[in-house]
Amino acid sequence: MWIAYVVTSEDRISDGTFQKFLESITNQSEPVRIVLGLRGCSLPLELSSHIWKSVNLPLKISLSKARNELLSAYRPNDLDWVCFPDDDCWYPEGLLPRVKTMSSKMDFMLGVIDTGQKTFPEIPSPQLPLKIDLQVALRHTASAALFVAGKMMQDFTFDERLGLGAKVGSAEDLDLALNLIVRGCQGSYSTDIRVLHPYKPQRVNEYFEGSVAVLSKYFGKIPHARFSATRRIINGFVMSFGGRLPFAQAWRSLSFVTKEW
Repeated sequence: MWIAYVVTSEDRISDGTFQKFLESITNQSEPVRIVLGLRGCSLPLELSSHIWKSVNLPLKISLSKARNELLSAYRPNDLDWVCFPDDDCWYPEGLLPRVKTMSSKMDFMLGVIDTGQKTFPEIPSPQLPLKIDLQVALRHTASAALFVAGKMMQDFTFDERLGLGAKVGSAEDLDLALNLIVRGCQGSYSTDIRVLHPYKPQRVNEYFEGSVAVLSKYFGKIPHARFSATRRIINGFVMSFGGRLPFAQAWRSLSFVTKEW
C-alpha cells in the first residue's frame, strides 16, 4: 500500500491545481491512501471521497511541522511505501508501480522533478541507477521525488527548523535522505523515476543554505560531511564576491558549522 502525505491550501484547491494532482495519484494502478493536511481551508465534497485521512492545520505552518502532524495522524506500517508529493506536482501514469518494481531490496528511491523544460536535480551522465551516498543525496534529493519504505518512517520526524516556512527554508528532504544513510538504509537514484511539476525559478539561495545546515548535523556520522560543508561554504563566499549570492547567506551558512543553530 502507498501512503501519500500531502499539504495543500485554498489557492491550490480553487485554481484546480490540487485536483490535477489528485487525479494523477488516484489513477495509479497501485492503491494509494492520501493523508491530507488542509492549511486553513476545507476540501470540496467532490474531492473528499479520494482522501483517506484529513488533518486541519493552521494557515501559517512550516512544511516540516505540517508533515509531522500528518505522520502523527497515521504512521505507515512495514508493508507500506511512503511519498511526500507537492500539491502542484502530478504523477505520470505508472509511476508508483515503476518505483515499486525498481525498489526491490531497497529502502528508499530518488528520482527527478521534470518541468518539461528541464529536470531538477539535473540528470547526471551516465543515466544509470546510482547507489545513494552522501554526494548523490546532495546532488539529487528532491522531496516530491523521494520514496521511502514505510518501516523506515515509523520513528522519523522532520526537523522543524528546516523546510519551507521554517528558520532554514529548505533541505528537510535532504535531512531525511541523510538520516536514512546513517541508519544503514540502501537507496537508489534513477532518472527513470520522474515526477512532473510546473517550472519555477529554483530557490538557489535557500537550497545552498539548507544543505550546509543539514550537513552540520551529520559531522562525525557520515564520512566527508564536514569536508562537503566546508567546500560549499567556500563556494558560497566565492559566489558572494561574484554577486551571485547575498553575502549574508554565505555568512549565515558559516554560522551553521561554527556554533549550534
